[in-house]
Amino acid sequence: MKLFVNLYLALFLVFTNANVITIQLKREINNDIEDNKIFLSQESNTNQIYELINVQNYKKQWYTGTISLGKGKKNLKVILSTGSNQLMIPSKSCVDQKNCNGFEKYYECQSQDGCTPTNSQGTYNYLDSTLTGNYVNTLVSIGDLESIQQSVLLFDQSNNFTAYNQKVNGILGLGGYNFNNDGNSSFVTSLYKQGLIKENMFSLYLGFKNDDSQLTLGGINPQNLADKAKVFTHQLIQNDQSDLQRWVLQITQFDMGVFSYKFNTTYNKALVDSSYPYIGLEQSLYEKVAQYFIKRHANVTKNGLKVDCKDPNLSNMYFYLIQERTLSQCLYLPIDFYLSNTTYDCQILISPINSNQNYGVILGSPFLRRYVSSYSYQNKQITFTQSIADPKDDTSNDFSITDLPTWAIIVIVIAAVIVLCIGGGIFAYKKYKNKQMGNSLQISFSSNTSSH
Repeated sequence: MKLFVNLYLALFLVFTNANVITIQLKREINNDIEDNKIFLSQESNTNQIYELINVQNYKKQWYTGTISLGKGKKNLKVILSTGSNQLMIPSKSCVDQKNCNGFEKYYECQSQDGCTPTNSQGTYNYLDSTLTGNYVNTLVSIGDLESIQQSVLLFDQSNNFTAYNQKVNGILGLGGYNFNNDGNSSFVTSLYKQGLIKENMFSLYLGFKNDDSQLTLGGINPQNLADKAKVFTHQLIQNDQSDLQRWVLQITQFDMGVFSYKFNTTYNKALVDSSYPYIGLEQSLYEKVAQYFIKRHANVTKNGLKVDCKDPNLSNMYFYLIQERTLSQCLYLPIDFYLSNTTYDCQILISPINSNQNYGVILGSPFLRRYVSSYSYQNKQITFTQSIADPKDDTSNDFSITDLPTWAIIVIVIAAVIVLCIGGGIFAYKKYKNKQMGNSLQISFSSNTSSH
């Protein structure tokens, strides 16, 4: 009995000391979004202490955060993905320009750093890319939390992934179960089991500014909610192993003003994926939506559809998601949330789904900017609450010299130096000529004076 009481007290102390950890996200920006084809309720106590850590938002595409690996706490910037369930980092071998072009950092598994290799090889399909490598077990931490032991796929090849993602160094999967970890625990569940966070859950607030987005571990930050009274809770689909690893809901219908589309039992899954920068639509629905915009004078390009941002005839998008059994809840996406002027015109952020997993819809970052989303492992639920994010805060079109590639910056600097040198040379030459002319006049004046 005494042992039981002591054990209870120990667990009580662990979990009462756990915090709700809020990690500040930064929005990364990419001017080449139109050329990028590669993409995939509990309210916390307001008295909780929030810990803020910089995370980035990559021009409406990638929301990234910094994690630390090993005893040496090597920092790596990773994409936050609710559409995948694993932590994937470049290995030391991932250096050739063909398969691993663009990564700034890698992780080398060494025993003195707390890393243990395994005999397990892995190939993981991430969006339209394939990552291939070996699994290791090492220490992983985020923010100021203690390190925990996690499985990591150190990939040697990254087919298609690196071409458009040169500012990141891997993916942190925030999916359901990770069958490579002890107890099949996800990264967040592992934090919870160690008593490092208050609840077995996390929430995402994705904003339009570069640095106002947040990942909250163990709760939800009520300051990001526009209306705390309207919380929409949806039960997960968990029919197979693939569903268990991701956050998948059931969708029944899609509306867009003048037409309605009902999903059949083959394509009735909605994947919630924070790393997917579009609203993904299964092929037949995508064609209907594309025709809708073409009738409203949208321009068809090889990279997608573009439309007049100020067209008053455009409609909101309406998604009907199952809450319980057959009860549906309609969540809508306003026009300015699915349009992007990142490329100095309005691109429609929709994309056909190229997947064999029968998704009817992928609710990517355009949808998740509209709603704060929270993910409960214990209840197997996702809740959506309208966000305070405002499209007017979008600064992704603001030019910065840091948006240019390195070679362009070097060319500009060299050109500026040449211009300065030429300008300085011309100025010095004119000054020299003026001085010579002044000397000549002085000599001439002196000669004339002498003759008199």
